Amino acid sequence: NHLVELICTQPLLTRAGKPFATTRRPGDGVMHVDRSGIVLYPSPNAVAIMRRAGYEQRVRTSRASELPGGGYAIVPILGTTQCLEYEADVLGRTLLYRAVGLGAHYGALVLVEDRTEAKRQELALQVKDATIREVHHRVKNNLQTVASLLRMQMRRVSSGEAKDALQESMDRVSSMAAVHEL
Repeated sequence: NHLVELICTQPLLTRAGKPFATTRRPGDGVMHVDRSGIVLYPSPNAVAIMRRAGYEQRVRTSRASELPGGGYAIVPILGTTQCLEYEADVLGRTLLYRAVGLGAHYGALVLVEDRTEAKRQELALQVKDATIREVHHRVKNNLQTVASLLRMQMRRVSSGEAKDALQESMDRVSSMAAVHEL
């Protein structure tokens, strides 16, 4: 209700005054933190995410500043109507916090997502992409080398028939290089 009231009265803005928007994703944990920084409600997903990040204390009634990354992701917007997105790396896990300050009286609504697996997949994809680009580059270079060798051989041959055959081969290799590049 407090979030709906806030949205009805003003746009959601970041601390820098830029528009803020987010959506709840499957697996997100939800927390309501009061104005003094105490977690009033953690969803079961939020509790599970905190456990995976090494937080063993009871999440409900904990201080937001004690949660993994909470001092940077939640505390700065308490008592404000500002929004904050913060990614925290904690004990080998990556937590994405999206916090909305609900004003001076109501604390904050916080979404927390464990992005560890997504980050690993993104990194693996980047490595594969770089590898594929390198292979393509090497294949193109090798095709250009073959075309150059054919060109050198063509210069040494005196027979017109042999020159035509080497030119045709060179054109085919160049075509393959062009198709490969496309």
